[in-house]
Amino acid sequence: MTGTNTLSYFTNNITITLHALFFTFAVMLKQISLLLCFLAPLFHFAQNIVQVDFNEPAYDERYHKSKQIIPVFKYTGNSIEEYEKFGIEQKKLESFSIKQFPDMKGADDTAYGFIYYSGAPADINRGYITFLLNNHRRWGKPAILYIDRNNNLDFTDDGAADTLGNFTFYIDVKLPHPKFPAAMYTVRLSRFDLNKDTKYRSLMDDYYRKNQGNKVFAGIDYSFKENRQNMRGATYNGEQDTFRLALYDGNYDGLYTNAEYDQIFVAKQGDTIFLDDFAFAIDEKIKNTEFEWNYKVYRVTDIDPAGRYIKFFWDKDAISKKALRIGKKIPKFTFYLHDSKTTKKIKKYRSKGLYIYFYNTENPTFEQDTATLSQIHSRYGNCINIVTLNFGDYYKTISAMKVLDGIPYTVGLSNRELNRTFNIEKLPTGFLCRKRLRLAHKDISPQEVLELLNKGSKK
Repeated sequence: MTGTNTLSYFTNNITITLHALFFTFAVMLKQISLLLCFLAPLFHFAQNIVQVDFNEPAYDERYHKSKQIIPVFKYTGNSIEEYEKFGIEQKKLESFSIKQFPDMKGADDTAYGFIYYSGAPADINRGYITFLLNNHRRWGKPAILYIDRNNNLDFTDDGAADTLGNFTFYIDVKLPHPKFPAAMYTVRLSRFDLNKDTKYRSLMDDYYRKNQGNKVFAGIDYSFKENRQNMRGATYNGEQDTFRLALYDGNYDGLYTNAEYDQIFVAKQGDTIFLDDFAFAIDEKIKNTEFEWNYKVYRVTDIDPAGRYIKFFWDKDAISKKALRIGKKIPKFTFYLHDSKTTKKIKKYRSKGLYIYFYNTENPTFEQDTATLSQIHSRYGNCINIVTLNFGDYYKTISAMKVLDGIPYTVGLSNRELNRTFNIEKLPTGFLCRKRLRLAHKDISPQEVLELLNKGSKK
């Protein structure tokens, strides 16, 4: 091999080796990049996941209005006839016998009834738990409840009895889930006020006497009102937001992760009533569950089946599905003016900029905001329209303010549907639009609008 050939040989080998090394390095770099892409979200989640424990009262909007009844029937023999659901006609009711009675010495009388609980451990009586009741007549001795918590018709293995004294307004009956001991379904039992709802009580008396098979109805005054304690609440205090959270047990089994029935509710800080407008479904895969507040998306990583806690993080890259989009036209809608008779279409205000202000007179900034709105109208009325929409006040109060105070801009009335359209979580709030009703700013106060106009902003 000549010198020239030898040099060429070594040069070619070095070139091939360099190419191989470069290719190997590129492959390794790609693998490292993929690994970092995979691990980055994990590091992000680990740093930002928070746990909120549910230890506060929470109620949906139907709770305090509910008049659900647990009828009480006189015990007259060895068997008990099953409960017929209100409004559902059944041709034949089954009967079953009590296997073992509790010690009821000294009782003046015995009655029975049923509490709905879908977590009941057996198929007896279609998901209703049976209870026995001594001294049901509301005078003399306190009423004693023996609850068949394990639904086996043996009243000697269910723990201590519950007592409802003559001057006790209610008792909370707790029913543990048979498969998850930490999961507890609670029902609040109370009696009707004998001085109220006379017509309603009479109507219910008549209904239950005629529509409960062969059972002997003890009377509505000796029966119970039922409030289902199927929500668990908490307050989240984060760096970016503060709000109320609740878990809702939609099928009344004491568990809070059923994708078909259970939900997550959100409300502003201080609220104990949670509205259906801010309810979010729980996905079959918990990690696909999310909820929103203040235009932020929070992703759930874990929910305790017993409803004791939830874990989630703020996904800064996610886009709200409920919030209006900046740069897009706001939804078309019609609203009532302050007189509650005349209607206006929002498209009538599209020729200029538009500021829509949702409020209530109880808002702490109401007076200051009203003064600022007057300034905006006085200085910039030629280039911007103002529409205020009141929610929650009596319309005559708003109408009087419009007339007596000589308010120059449009004063209208909002409603729940309109609030839902704008995804309004709390009052006051405002939306600033450019011409043609294209949204420029959301959740913007009158003072912030005035500052933008003073600066001559075209944003």
